[in-house]
Amino acid sequence: MAVVGQSTRTKEYVLESDRELPVEQQTTFIIGTLSKRQFLDTLGVINEYRGSEDIKDVPKFFEDLERVARLGVRGWRNLKNTEGQDVPYDAERIADLTPVMLQELVMELIAFNTIGGRDRKNST
Repeated sequence: MAVVGQSTRTKEYVLESDRELPVEQQTTFIIGTLSKRQFLDTLGVINEYRGSEDIKDVPKFFEDLERVARLGVRGWRNLKNTEGQDVPYDAERIADLTPVMLQELVMELIAFNTIGGRDRKNST
């Protein structure tokens, strides 16, 4: 039976930079499915900047990535601050992620929300 509304399916994702670390040291992000409107918004952000070698408005670019990441990141485990303490999940803390983290999470979010993407394995 089809159900209207946002799915609660999620996937655990480990950033490429963490995959060589012992499992207990890896940060795991939980990403989820998007509604059609959220997905189209996400694609709009990516298409706005795709192929651009010189992003004219860098702050807007990262604000857009942050907004999109907030739509799909549902939580995390083992994210540490500079003192090595756990950072509890709070969607507002997504603003504290590095630009590389944001870019990678948004690309994985798109992949997870495409046909076949939900079955993609996370190579941890």
